[in-house]
Amino acid sequence: MPPKTFKDKAAAAPEESVETPEDTSVSEQVAAALATVEEVVNAEGAPPKWKKQWGIEGLMESLEAALAEVAAADGTDLTELCKKVQQKITKASSKYAKDERAYLRTTDTLAKVLVEEFVDAAMGAISASLFDKDWFTKVDWSGPLLTASTYTFQGAKAFQRTLGPSIDQHIADGIFRYQEEERINNVMYKALESSGVQETHMKKASQHLLKAYDEAFVKAPYGSHDGVAASAELALLQDFVKGWMSEFVTRAWMSVLEDGIGASSGTKDAQVLFVTVLFQYLTGPEIACIPSGILSRLGSLPAAPWNFIGECAEQVFTEIEEGGAATGNAKLSMLMKRKASGESTEGATKKLRIVGMA
Repeated sequence: MPPKTFKDKAAAAPEESVETPEDTSVSEQVAAALATVEEVVNAEGAPPKWKKQWGIEGLMESLEAALAEVAAADGTDLTELCKKVQQKITKASSKYAKDERAYLRTTDTLAKVLVEEFVDAAMGAISASLFDKDWFTKVDWSGPLLTASTYTFQGAKAFQRTLGPSIDQHIADGIFRYQEEERINNVMYKALESSGVQETHMKKASQHLLKAYDEAFVKAPYGSHDGVAASAELALLQDFVKGWMSEFVTRAWMSVLEDGIGASSGTKDAQVLFVTVLFQYLTGPEIACIPSGILSRLGSLPAAPWNFIGECAEQVFTEIEEGGAATGNAKLSMLMKRKASGESTEGATKKLRIVGMA
């Protein structure tokens, strides 16, 4: 009797052999899927996605070209060195690719800022990993950084009005600024050592000198040497140096100049001499620890020894000591006056605490 219901028909139907996923291994299934996709992609004339190089395309090749010579001379494995540097650049790239500023439609000015910041971040990271390599500053990093910058900022609106060759110049400017900052930091440290700062006070002195340098860009008494200096460019240099020197003396008087410059620390004559020697070193033509914007206008620095430095040092100490509140250094002015009258720094500071100035 034939089956009348759907259930009866299903029960009466002959069993068919059905291959389930469990019948094939996972690896076989994946291989089959990839083969199918590869077929489709290759038919469209494009390479399979999973075969593309990881990271920034072309960066490894660019690094190999830039580092081949120094790696051979240093006896370093080129591939390992390139991988090490690639990681640092890629990390910086990832950060700046997400920078919201890159997606603002604006002028080339912002594009320049972004590229120079990216270069500074990448160079800083590379330098930290290769701090013991003397050849670091001799490598031409422009090729790898151009490759990375192009990749990082592709499609960014901030670059819609930036000419291709301009990016090359932005990278060159970024590398110069990074290397100049590193040079200035190193020069300042050597200048303090050469001028006789005690080892125990080097860290403080270095911090004060660098911070004073930064502050002088804005706070220097610009215009104070106009009509006195031989040229407007020289006047600008003198304004900056005086601002830098004054800020340094203000910051370092208590923590460095009083007891960190040798046996004669604490006397005004010794302090003036120390500051004179220090800034003669920093402003000498061979060292040129001066902002590039001033140097480019001036052309060359005055020959050493520069008489202005000694005169400026005397003037700075006198102005701080006598200026008081008018110069914003009332506390330091009072300390200097009490010291000049023969009182100890400790005693002078104690009295300032009593009147609420320390």
